[in-house]
Parts: sequence; structure tokens; C-alpha cells
Amino acid sequence: MSKSISGIKISRLLYWVILLYAFALPLYKHLIPYVIAVWIVLWLIQGDYKKHFKHLVNSKLLFVLFGFFLLHVFSLFYSDNQNEALSDLQVKLPIFLMPLLLITSIDFHAYKFKNVFRSFTIGNFLAAIICLAYAIYRSLSYQNGILEFDATVLDNGYSFFQSVNYGGNYFFYVEFSVFHHPSYFSMYIGLSIVFLLYEIINFRKFRTGSLQLAGQIALLTFFLFIVFLLNSRAGIIAVSLVALSSLISLAIRKLKPIVVIMFLAIVGLFIVTVSYSYRFRSISEMNFAREEIQPEKADGSELRLMLWYSTIELIKDHPVYGTGIGDSHDLQLEYYTETGLKRAAEKRMNAHNQFLDTSLELGIPGFFLLLFLFIGALILALKQRSFLLIQFLILVLISFTFESMLNTQSGVQFFSFFYSFLVLAVQRNKQFD
Repeated sequence: MSKSISGIKISRLLYWVILLYAFALPLYKHLIPYVIAVWIVLWLIQGDYKKHFKHLVNSKLLFVLFGFFLLHVFSLFYSDNQNEALSDLQVKLPIFLMPLLLITSIDFHAYKFKNVFRSFTIGNFLAAIICLAYAIYRSLSYQNGILEFDATVLDNGYSFFQSVNYGGNYFFYVEFSVFHHPSYFSMYIGLSIVFLLYEIINFRKFRTGSLQLAGQIALLTFFLFIVFLLNSRAGIIAVSLVALSSLISLAIRKLKPIVVIMFLAIVGLFIVTVSYSYRFRSISEMNFAREEIQPEKADGSELRLMLWYSTIELIKDHPVYGTGIGDSHDLQLEYYTETGLKRAAEKRMNAHNQFLDTSLELGIPGFFLLLFLFIGALILALKQRSFLLIQFLILVLISFTFESMLNTQSGVQFFSFFYSFLVLAVQRNKQFD
């Protein structure tokens, strides 16, 4: 018989906590640890721990995710900087917790599965509205008794649209994104876009009303606009690819006018952004040859490339077990200083690539475990024809290529939750159907 608190079943309370987690994720990352704490308490009250662990072992992919965290714990024993190691382990704790908490916290009925994504999407929408409102607030000022609107951050003579394109605008990139770095917020919104696309294109299957369908299309358009304002290169590439692959795969089944319209809109957005954004033009103008890049002057895309080269050199010195999670960043900063990458050292940058950072920290075992998490989930998704899991993997893979996602709360909280959630749903053959 299900346990209860004040007449409310623990299973229902756990479901509400999961909805709160999904909703709060885009809004305030510092709230998430408290939500997890409540979740753990309810999970402990629920009891039956042997059954929980048995479920985890039976779910091979989540057991690998569990093992990936334990590999980080093991690296404590050969890390010199214990304070840094413990701090990093604390950030990565959700990788350990999410498989355990999710595996018995939700029964994955179709309506509950949808509601988790809807809560996440509502959270993204509210976060985007707050970002817009704050940008407007920062742009308004009284000058000689007259209310004026000026969104430019720097006094460089740029017009509103020029400053959006070239940087220094309250509606643009880091100035616009209040809660998360633009790369992470773009990734969050990207997953909501995938969810909306799936619901819109399958509106007959889900018996969606005309008013609800119009609202979904409007929200999708709004999110695409927000991705443009966030102007994260990784975010735009990821969102464009998952959206295009979603539309292509669904168009193959049955081509509909709405698919064509959305396909053209997304292609148009991508082309316009790439053509006019200085952040994308910097890629086309950069030197890819390492010997041609001047370390002391490296910036933007060239600096990121030098970070990759530097981390690869360090990996060569520690190929088997890595440096340990406590020492990897210290060694990176030392190498930046020695090779003249002053900007990278001053800003204490990591590799900006999760696969490289994991290889440096944990060596060959860490790299292959991380790779297996993707390959195993992809095989599962293809076998079960899981649209959402495939798109999620594409989204995260691109983000991992340009960001060290698992070194930040925003990345770990997102990846550990939705990876565990989607894998469990697919394994139990319970998604939307």
C-alpha cells in the first residue's frame, strides 16, 4: 500500500516535485538543490531501497550513468587539489542522484510524461518573458523629463539593430540572458522547441483543438525569436539541427503544408543569423591552423580552438587515468600561462568541450563511459523509434562539443534529469502514446 503524508500519497507528492523541478530549471538554478532535497526526503520515506537499486541495475544505461559519477569519486584518490575535487563532485552530484530518484518516482503515464515537458516549457516561457522585461527596463531612462529608449550598452554610436548584430545590446547575448549563460538557455529552449514540434505535427493524433494548436505555433515562433536574441553559436546550430531533423523525419511520413512552412521558417532563421551575426562571421574569418594563431591575441573562436589544442596536449601527458577532477583545471591554467593564452588564464577557462574535459579529468575510462552514454541511448532511441530521445541526444551532443556542460550546475541539472527521464520512459515504452 502506498505511504502517505497528511492523506496525500507519496507517489503524488513525488510527481509534483518532479513538475516543480522541470518548471524551476530554466528560472533559478539555485532553487534546484532545495527541490532535490525535498525529493530525497520523500524518496527516503517511500522506502523499499532494494527494489530501487534492482531497478537501477536492470536499466543498463542509467547504471552506466551511475558508474560515470563513481569514476569521478574514484579520481579523488589521485587528485592533489582536494578542495577543487570536492567542489566539482558537488556540482556533479545530480548525475548520481537522478537515476536513483527518477526510477521509482514516476510511473510514466502519457499524461504525466507530457506534463513534465509542459512544466519545463512554461518555465522557459516565463524565463524568456522576464529576460525581455528586464531588457526593456534597462533600456528605459528619463532624460530631461522625457522617457527615452536606448538599448545599447556601450556608447559606440551604433543604432539599435547594429548593436544587436555587433554586440553591446540589452536584448542580445549575455546582456539579455538573466538566469543562465546564453548557450545553456538556448539548449533549454531547444528541448521545448522539439517538444512543441512533435505536438504540432501530430496534432491530429493528439486531438489538439484549433486554439491550442495556434497557441503552440505562436509559442514555437516566440522561442525561435528568443534563440536568435540569445545568439549563442552552439545554441543556434543545435536548435536548427534538431528542428530540421525533426521536420525532415516527420515530413517523410506524411508531408503537410504546416511542415513546409515551419521548415522554410527555420532554414530562413538559420541563414539570416549566420549571414548577419558577427559571431558567425568570426568563424569564417578565423585561422584553423594552430601555428598561425597568435596566443596573446587569440579571442572568440580562435581562442576556443586554442583551448582545445591545449587540452589535447595535456591529455597526451595523462592518457590513462587522467589528472583527477581536482587537478585538471589547475593544469589547464598553468598551460595557458606558459603558452601565452593570457585571456584564457585570466578568465579561468576550461576546454569548452565536454569530451576533452572528461578525457583530461578521467582519462580513457571516462571518455569511453561518456561516449557509451550517447551511443547506448542512440541505439535504444532508434530501436524504440523515440523521436524525443534522438533529438535530445543531438541537442546535447552539439552542446557538449562547444561547452563543458558537466562542469556547471546549469548543464548537470539539465543533462542528468532529462537523460534519465527520457531513457526510463523509452525503456518502459511509455512516452506520448
